[in-house]
Amino acid sequence: MTHTGRCESSTHYRPTVQDGKVFGPGDISGHVTSDGYVRVSISGSFANGQLDGRSGSGRWNAASTGAPCSGNWKATRQ
Repeated sequence: MTHTGRCESSTHYRPTVQDGKVFGPGDISGHVTSDGYVRVSISGSFANGQLDGRSGSGRWNAASTGAPCSGNWKATRQ
């Protein structure tokens, strides 16, 4: 969900987490620590937060892509 800037108001991604690594369609990469801290890059934007069981949440920032946007993210395990 975008809170500041002119990026899309919301978008959806379906990354995979396996053995602490995050990957998915497009340019998604990152890692999850054993205590659930997650840091991900998606096409040059960065997100971090906390995963706990079947859900998670955090913040993202796209300033490095030239788009001064930021917001929050939420995740659910499927």
